[in-house]
Amino acid sequence: MKFKFGVKQIVLIVVAIVLIAGLIVGNYFINANKISLNNYFGGGNAQSSSDTYSSGDALVPELVEDSAVLLRNETKSGTPTLPLDPTNERENKVNLFGWNSTDAGYLLSGTGSGGSPVLDQNRVTISQAFKDAGYEINEELLADYASQSGAGSDTINHVGQQSSQSMQAIYNPGESFYTDERMSAAKDFSDVAIVVFSRNTGENCGGGETLNVSGYANGAWLELTANEKTMLEYVTTYFSSGKVIVLLNTTNTMELGFLEDYGIDAAMYIGATGQSGARAIPNLLYGQKTVKASSEDEESAEETVVQFSPSGRTADTYAYNYNLVDGKAYSPSWASTVNNGNSLYYQEGIYVGYKWYETADVEGFFDGVTTEYGSGYDGIVQYPFGYGLSYTEFEWSVDWPDQNTVTADGEYTVEVTVKNTGDYPGKDVVELYFTPPYTDGGIEKSAMNLLAFAKTPTLNPGNQITLELKFSAYDLASYDCYDDNDNGFYGYELDGGTYEIKLMSDAHHTAPMAGSSRNKSEMTCAASGIQIANDPVTGTAVENQFTTVGEY
Repeated sequence: MKFKFGVKQIVLIVVAIVLIAGLIVGNYFINANKISLNNYFGGGNAQSSSDTYSSGDALVPELVEDSAVLLRNETKSGTPTLPLDPTNERENKVNLFGWNSTDAGYLLSGTGSGGSPVLDQNRVTISQAFKDAGYEINEELLADYASQSGAGSDTINHVGQQSSQSMQAIYNPGESFYTDERMSAAKDFSDVAIVVFSRNTGENCGGGETLNVSGYANGAWLELTANEKTMLEYVTTYFSSGKVIVLLNTTNTMELGFLEDYGIDAAMYIGATGQSGARAIPNLLYGQKTVKASSEDEESAEETVVQFSPSGRTADTYAYNYNLVDGKAYSPSWASTVNNGNSLYYQEGIYVGYKWYETADVEGFFDGVTTEYGSGYDGIVQYPFGYGLSYTEFEWSVDWPDQNTVTADGEYTVEVTVKNTGDYPGKDVVELYFTPPYTDGGIEKSAMNLLAFAKTPTLNPGNQITLELKFSAYDLASYDCYDDNDNGFYGYELDGGTYEIKLMSDAHHTAPMAGSSRNKSEMTCAASGIQIANDPVTGTAVENQFTTVGEY
């Protein structure tokens, strides 16, 4: 059969081809310029109501205050590095070190789904935050860093990124920048040196790309650059009698062994702080903030200075090295990643993040490992999942459920009383984990699983509060999609055996319990084998969707 096309049909085909080509080109253009277009159509010209803006602007710093993680706080001469003393004239002024402390280098938002554009008129950078809070900064040093965006600097630009708001560039100067005159002037200005490191990556970014940075091996985006190491060498030398504080303005878990290598006095993870979250940074470092009392007339409301502590917890495990240790991979993301062109395939299964590290430790995978940081688990993991320090101390006491048998419809409550036994106001986070029974070759299960958690309000010294953490059989269940335990059931179930329920300060360390025979950090309960065929909330049957029964 032969097809004959008339002029009309040919014209329609040509038009269709042009339209398809236009869609392809247009889609590429939109994706490549999504930040700028969003700013113009949705952000740059859009105006929200003043009430909505004011509420949002006030909320963002509160979120940062609650989520920033105090990772390190060393003691010198019997006094912790943080909080800084606002009444000390050597501490109420600060030096900001690094390109990322400048307005152009500070990271406000992430990329991809976390890449919210921030309008210029709304953005609050770290330098602005200190000045707005009434603290003086070394303007000359900041200006010197801001002028270093030229040749000879470390320059990191990710392929395909169209906006510095999306993927931060680093312009850190080399050794010639750190003259004795400049560093001595900084030390004369203040005893406080705050070093800011920023990193931002997301889908298809940071893996296997060519980065134009001296001292960078294999595009290791989460390590320090050579010039950043040089900066730390000079800062720690000149401020050996002062206070060196590192702020991690990052969207990812960097390798932080350098905090120990250089003897950093204090370190805090602050993340990407959004439009106004940087206002929380001086509040966190000085352990106090100014709040207004409730009043119908907001302008006339009285202001009060209140003390508080950092209370965030790590949302991932921080390993010392995400690459190879003595030729062996101890990071699941490194060991199980297949790089195929522009795509990365992860094959960890359930063993992602802390579930990998804690299970590997129980299985003895780290036995015999010795690094410069320690042996076994301690030589591999720097900060476990759920880790975070405070300016104060807490003690827990617990009332465990009386039941020691898990039933299919049972609900269980663990009551934990948290008392502030230190000298500073603060919040604490109670974390409840469980270890299920495991049979080699049976259902895959992590050795440590977060079961529930709760956060206290701010507790003044000597005050306490009781928190309730609840769980059910469904929370303890594992999904058996291939019937690995050979009981003919495909879905959520509890194998028979003993389940250990544990109160932990993080995924690796037991909780600070008050002394009592009943006040133990863990309890055990037994299950005789429970199958949960339907979702407990909706009643919908839970079934395999992307597997064929009996086949891998």
